[in-house]
Amino acid sequence: MKEKTVNAKNIIIRFLLVIAALFLLLNGVWLYFGQHYYVTVANNAEMTKSRTGGPTHYELSIPIPEENSTARYSITCPQYLRFGFGYFASEEPDSYVEQDGKWLYPSDFHIFLTIHPELFGKPRYQLSIYDYRNTNADLLAGRTENLEPEIYMLNVDENMEILQELTYGSRAAYDAAYEDAYALFCRAKAVFGL
Repeated sequence: MKEKTVNAKNIIIRFLLVIAALFLLLNGVWLYFGQHYYVTVANNAEMTKSRTGGPTHYELSIPIPEENSTARYSITCPQYLRFGFGYFASEEPDSYVEQDGKWLYPSDFHIFLTIHPELFGKPRYQLSIYDYRNTNADLLAGRTENLEPEIYMLNVDENMEILQELTYGSRAAYDAAYEDAYALFCRAKAVFGL
């Protein structure tokens, strides 16, 4: 009977050691992922660190005087033992345009780029295109209801070729906003070192 107790005790100890080793391995992979893909990239881009109760966040703003806008880049680090989050880029106008006593968004599109680094493989890219053409036209026509822009989302590859349209009508918006999206895409890849 004593032999069975010793064997059961050894099995439990080995099982607990394997669980502890797997937990340590997971922590090591998460630490490497967080440091390498997020903190190192933020430091190389000379981003400013900010932390406001949630995950660690890095930010960088670069004025683009020729376009009368500011490029904003940010990195949100994953929380403990999570691998989500990513890099974000957008360009914000420095001011709205006044026309007929109404303040309009100064361009037809507002584009956001989200980059999700992968532990094993190439990063994933997602474009969000906010279409202000109808919103500005409705505002000029005196309509004040439902003035939200239409939002189109697409997954693209590292050359900004469409992999998947996530919303109906994304291809047309992508074609119309291609030049602005491509400029943002190239600047973001340079800032994030991709």
